[in-house]
Amino acid sequence: MKRLVFSLLASLISIYAFSDVADPQDPVTWQVTANDYQYSMTITTALVFDMEESRDVTDKIAAFSGNDCRGVAQPITYVPESDRYLAHLLVYSNNVSGDTITLYMHDESTNQLVEVAEKLIFAANATFGSTEDPYLSITTYDVVIRVMAGTDSVEGATVFLDGYGEQISNDHGRAVFNDVAPLDSIYYSVSEAGFDYYENSLALTDEDIVETANLTLTRSFSVTDGESPLQYALISLSAYGSKTTDMQGMASFSEITPSDSLFYSVSLDEYDLYTDSIAALPFGADTEDVVLNRTRYEVGFTITDSGQVVEGATILLDGYGSQVTNDEGIAVFEEVLPSDSIYYSITTPAYDFYENSLAVVDGNVEISIDIDLTAYDVYFSIIDGKIPIENARVSLEGYGIKTTDVYGRVAFQNVILDDDIAYSITHDDFYSYNSSLAVVDTAVSKKVTLTRKTFNAVFNVSDGTRAIENTRISIEIAEPDRVIDFDSAGIPNYFKTSGNSEWAIDNGESFQGIYSIKSGVVYDNQFSEVSFNRKVVTGKISFFAKVSSEEGNDHLVFYIDGKEKARWSGDVDWVHPTFEVEQGERTFKWVYQKDGSSSVESDCAWIDYIQFPAENMTRVSDSTDAEGKILFPNLLPYDSIYYEVSNVKYNYLDDSIKILSNNIEENINLDVDLTFSINKEFNSPFVDTDSVYLEGYGKQQLDENGFTVFEQVIPTDSLKYIVDCEDYDIDSGYVTALYIDTIYADINASRYDVTFSLNYNGNPIKGLSVYLGEVGTITSDRSGQATFPDVLPDTISFSVDHIDYLRKEGELILGQKDTTLTLEILPVYYLRFNVQSATNTGSVYVNDAEITLTSLERSATTSDFGEAEFDEITPNGNITYTIKAEGYYDTTGVVSVTNADVIKDVAMELIPKMKAANFISPNSDGHNDYWEIYNAERYDEFKVQIFSASGELIYETVNYSTNRWDGTVNGNEIPDGIYYYIMKSPHGDIVFKGIINLLK
Repeated sequence: MKRLVFSLLASLISIYAFSDVADPQDPVTWQVTANDYQYSMTITTALVFDMEESRDVTDKIAAFSGNDCRGVAQPITYVPESDRYLAHLLVYSNNVSGDTITLYMHDESTNQLVEVAEKLIFAANATFGSTEDPYLSITTYDVVIRVMAGTDSVEGATVFLDGYGEQISNDHGRAVFNDVAPLDSIYYSVSEAGFDYYENSLALTDEDIVETANLTLTRSFSVTDGESPLQYALISLSAYGSKTTDMQGMASFSEITPSDSLFYSVSLDEYDLYTDSIAALPFGADTEDVVLNRTRYEVGFTITDSGQVVEGATILLDGYGSQVTNDEGIAVFEEVLPSDSIYYSITTPAYDFYENSLAVVDGNVEISIDIDLTAYDVYFSIIDGKIPIENARVSLEGYGIKTTDVYGRVAFQNVILDDDIAYSITHDDFYSYNSSLAVVDTAVSKKVTLTRKTFNAVFNVSDGTRAIENTRISIEIAEPDRVIDFDSAGIPNYFKTSGNSEWAIDNGESFQGIYSIKSGVVYDNQFSEVSFNRKVVTGKISFFAKVSSEEGNDHLVFYIDGKEKARWSGDVDWVHPTFEVEQGERTFKWVYQKDGSSSVESDCAWIDYIQFPAENMTRVSDSTDAEGKILFPNLLPYDSIYYEVSNVKYNYLDDSIKILSNNIEENINLDVDLTFSINKEFNSPFVDTDSVYLEGYGKQQLDENGFTVFEQVIPTDSLKYIVDCEDYDIDSGYVTALYIDTIYADINASRYDVTFSLNYNGNPIKGLSVYLGEVGTITSDRSGQATFPDVLPDTISFSVDHIDYLRKEGELILGQKDTTLTLEILPVYYLRFNVQSATNTGSVYVNDAEITLTSLERSATTSDFGEAEFDEITPNGNITYTIKAEGYYDTTGVVSVTNADVIKDVAMELIPKMKAANFISPNSDGHNDYWEIYNAERYDEFKVQIFSASGELIYETVNYSTNRWDGTVNGNEIPDGIYYYIMKSPHGDIVFKGIINLLK
């Protein structure tokens, strides 16, 4: 039945193929009628797909002349001697020669169609290839890579051709690759010490080719001033353009053709032009070091007084020393470097001091200065609106800088006449003040009020790369300092005065306003004390003090929390001391104390204008804008301002800043916490080795619930993580770590590939059905393999089944690795016995014969036609059998089943013994109406003769089973009595005799 189906299928395919015109692109239509052509030639070839010879007998090859099919070969044939599969293709033509033949190959398993590039020319009776040396349907060519450097060949270069390895160029610079298959694009590269790495691709179509690789060099320039790199220097290299140096003073030129000499120049503002040449050769220096010299100029001074030259004026030029003007009033400084501003001064006896600055840009400088002898005094008084400002720096243009005393005063003498003299006033605690004054014909007095300095604090909040909007920042700043100036003519009620005499309000001496407080009248070994206790924030306390006492013996002493901070004695005019104060409850105390004798001067002390920190801090909050900025304006100087940063998407942060003398900008980078929540397939428990790796933050163990937290992660768009759990697949990926976040990962139990490699006698078997438990069923491919991917470790039952092969069953224990199970699967055939009697006794079918395959322990019984069939017989060259049948000798033998179904014909020897009835009663009652020979069909070739008692032959036949004796002679009844029979085999070597009793 199996052969019948294949035959019908082949017929249908044949009918279909012959019903359409052959198409080179449609293998189903490939067909040729040989009788239509007069001539032929032979091609013996291997089929090549993807550079590998076919081993599939179902693949085929066809020859075409245009769209005319001239020959088809399928199947291809296995040649054991060479272990190859070859096609024997007959190609037909009605021309003796000249037709162009194109070969097309078809891979049946992948449906790949290949047109052979090489064309053949038909010639009658020609032969292409043989079994020993087949024509290969792929053409190869030679590829020569010629390595050049300019006009010179490069020997010893390493040339790589993708798929064909490496070659070393010879003394002509050539590297030869033989037998290269055609391809639209083949990558190749050339590497040689001293040259740039070269890579390219070539196209190989239908001829040998020579490809030229021109090697080039890279050369760099390092430009410095002798110590530091110079950026923006312009380097011009002949034939290769210009480039500008980077921050490291470097510039590189690539793809340079080797040359003995290349001219270059280097230019940079404020530096001399530099020119030279380099040799661009393979083994020369990679970097050329260039040192530029700064351009220098002359600066000349001409000094006059109302147009008359001044000889002997000393001119100081900052950084270049001093020169004295000659009799023409000229002084010259040589080799002065360019600068936007160089300070200089002029000192001349009897003349006012002169200072200024000049610029040296791109040439020599000539300066003419006219100096003046006339001068007056200028006085400054600096206050903050109420009290003088000590240590303020007053700068009067042309007259230097001076510092105010405790009364806020400073004086400049000998200021020359000038309608407009600029001055500035600076102090660490106050904003600068700038203005000008006129000195005409008298001394000048200026009273200036400064504004206390405040500063801005700018906070920039980001995640390291991006600004963060809507982040809340809170700062704590102190309230303004409190001032006690006693101008209300009273002492505050929280002041305490004690000792031998109390302090009291005084309007006789004061530093500011009308009133101060004065110590009480005391005598030898007595004291007068005043103090107060207040809660303050961190800051400073200051006051003005004046003392009139016996120097060295009677003192004014100041204490903070009982610790002496300073003391004064003698005739001390107003001083203004300042002391640091820490936050908390503080006690400030002043004590005037006398020794055991004498009273000098006023014998007392005064205190005025006490300034000390406020009691509370004020909390100020704001949120960042779209640029991540917050500005807190007008802040007074503080040693420490505490701040807090909060944003629900980022980790909380707190710190402090100092604002002392400048605006500040605080850059805050927020970080995040990343929580990993891992869920295992099947809800398996977590073990100690289960972990998560986060790029840049290492590996952390997962807890029993599958959690771990990476703290203080710097935000980034992409951060790699790896989840590694025992017996589970590695899970990896990239997380966007921009905010506080939880990363959920579901991981699957590790699964492995199970591959069945099925073969017979080392040859793979395609098309076997492999069943692997609940995993499913897969059919083996042309390599005999059936792969089940992603299988959970377990003990799994399997079976391999196919109608043409012996079923195989078993169990597979899959552990923690991919597994390949190699099985030899035996093909199965049927073994059919045809059993007949031996011909010398007359050949007949032997039915009900019992056939036993003794070596296989299998049995079967013959049919009415002497047939018995055994299926699923595996290859066996020595199958023993025994056949038993009634009336025959037992028959034994050996049959071989190797690679095909077998039909075994067996002849059995008849046992020379026959059973026949000895009685006949032909009375038409249906019983014994005929003489019966048992198993008569076995003796159909025997001659049966019946004789009367007198020896007369009355009946004779061959094939008694169809011509039985009915007790008559020629249809006439004969008398009852005894008759005799004789049966002889065809050769007369077997004879049976007996009597027949005839009774009607």
